[in-house]
Amino acid sequence: MLHAYSSSVTVANCTFGNTLGKFGPAQAIYANPGFSNLTFSNGDLPAILLEAGTVTSGTFTLQKHPSLVFVVISDISKNPGFHLTLQAGTIFKFSGSTGGDVMSFGGNVTANGTAPEPIIFTSLKDDSWGGDTNGDGNATAPAAGNWQYVRILSTSTGGAFQHCRFFYGGFGDDGALQVYANNYTVSNCEFGQSAEHTGPAIAIHASVAFTNLTFSGGDYPGIVVLDGDKATGSYGFQGNPDYPYILNGSINKTSASFNLTINAGTIFKANVANTPGIVFTIGGDLNIAGTASQPVIFTSIRDDARGGDTNLDGNASTPAAGDWENVIVNDSYDLQYAEFWYGGRKTGDQCMLKLSKAGTLSHCHFAKSESRIGPMMTLNAQPVISNLTFDVKDFIGIGLLSPPSTFSGNIVLPKFTGLPFLISDNGYSLSNIEVKANVNLTFQPGTIFKWIGTYSSEIIIKGTLTAEGTPTEPIVFTSIKDDKYGGDTNQDGTGTQPKAGDWSYFRIDKESASATLRHCRFLYGGYCGFSCDVGALQLLTNTATVSHSGFYENVIPLSIALTTHPAIDSIEIRNNKYNAIGLETLVFYNENGNFPWSHIIILCCSRSLSINKPKFSIDYSGRDDYQIHG
Repeated sequence: MLHAYSSSVTVANCTFGNTLGKFGPAQAIYANPGFSNLTFSNGDLPAILLEAGTVTSGTFTLQKHPSLVFVVISDISKNPGFHLTLQAGTIFKFSGSTGGDVMSFGGNVTANGTAPEPIIFTSLKDDSWGGDTNGDGNATAPAAGNWQYVRILSTSTGGAFQHCRFFYGGFGDDGALQVYANNYTVSNCEFGQSAEHTGPAIAIHASVAFTNLTFSGGDYPGIVVLDGDKATGSYGFQGNPDYPYILNGSINKTSASFNLTINAGTIFKANVANTPGIVFTIGGDLNIAGTASQPVIFTSIRDDARGGDTNLDGNASTPAAGDWENVIVNDSYDLQYAEFWYGGRKTGDQCMLKLSKAGTLSHCHFAKSESRIGPMMTLNAQPVISNLTFDVKDFIGIGLLSPPSTFSGNIVLPKFTGLPFLISDNGYSLSNIEVKANVNLTFQPGTIFKWIGTYSSEIIIKGTLTAEGTPTEPIVFTSIKDDKYGGDTNQDGTGTQPKAGDWSYFRIDKESASATLRHCRFLYGGYCGFSCDVGALQLLTNTATVSHSGFYENVIPLSIALTTHPAIDSIEIRNNKYNAIGLETLVFYNENGNFPWSHIIILCCSRSLSINKPKFSIDYSGRDDYQIHG
């Protein structure tokens, strides 16, 4: 084999034959030797083998050979200081002999073909461009994924691909052309027969102008979005409303220093057929700059109503709730005019948008969540929310999660008019909502909490709680089916009615430093599963104070640990399953649900007491205490 790594080399009127590997002449990608009047015999392929060579920096133009194609059989990778221009009409064929073959450039690449002379990137088996290069007639045919990709790394500062054609690439489903850099133009290019139907791809941190693209051979008419190679920085994603952006996998930018702005009209589609449970995570700030006429949309690739029939199957597939998971924002945010469709997988976070800190959420729409929850926030988040809308199948409210385990300090939970807090169904592996011992939590008057199901997560307070409502704005803990408080949250009209045991309990744990509940209402809680030993409000500490509060329609309204003496005053207990004897009846248990009591003192204002266990005697001593002897 002849290797030409210099432009000063001239090779003319030469014949190549019986060469090991079937390639006679080879050249470096930066060299332009004078190849002319070459002939090939005895099995040698009529092509020039293209190699990376040894030069690592400089500015070069790879000249087109008038009658021969370039063949790539091993990866070509160049550093940021290496800049390359490709001439119109140049043909590159990839052998795929190493499981894909790639071209990767850290510098600037300019590939300006023309309409009559496009630049071609294709398979060695493709006889339609440059002829039967591998010399086997019809014995082999090109196929999707015969080669891997051309990639522009984020170190590149600008370039263009115009009138280029990419066929049979994309091995590994990340696209045949991958641009990780800013200031690139991809125009009048064609993508066809790519692996997993994905031709062009862009990193989430890149800025690329796509115009006049053509898709053929089953390639999806969209642009794949990749994680890219940037972990930190601030970036603007300049989406093109003409093309949806396809998520073949999750975006996981978890660093708090990765900030992203998404412009109006951008449509992201999660490819559920490729990767179920796709998550879009931004660790830093996320700004969505949608408008009323051009919202930013997150949806399923099967959703033809937004961005067209991207998966090219007509009506063969339809979008479904849970086709993807959610968008996660770990820092601040300004989300304006965004739409979230067909996400919220039950086996994940059970929401379509998860917020952890302060920010603005305005004019956003949530539809077809599998968990029926659109937005969800951690207890420490401080969103400013306005003008949210929900599909008729979705719950009207905000999901609630524990604060991060590392959080400490004060939390004043915001109150949203018309949007109760939703406690998710723990049957799908979500953990309880737990407030650690070093957190001081305050609920504002009029705040409403609604539990979604019998097995919903419990709220456990190990820190300090101040929950002081007012007579006109009580703090309410109730069922999702309760339309009296917070409206018809589950949007079923009168289709379902709340009942005792719709949810489990709200616990003031034994570790709690103090808890004050005033003007609170507990309804339809105290789920009675394997044993009926827990009330809708569970008090396991001596430092709890409950006053001017009501317990209605629960299985068990209130349970108190054996060793505690909480302060209870001016409470109303009515129509609970286990207090049918009177209007002010309490059922008490110890925290294990057992009854080995020899002597306890229960302090309360009630003079009517029911014990849900036989063979107990009551000794009333003329004061507002009851001494109970088993």
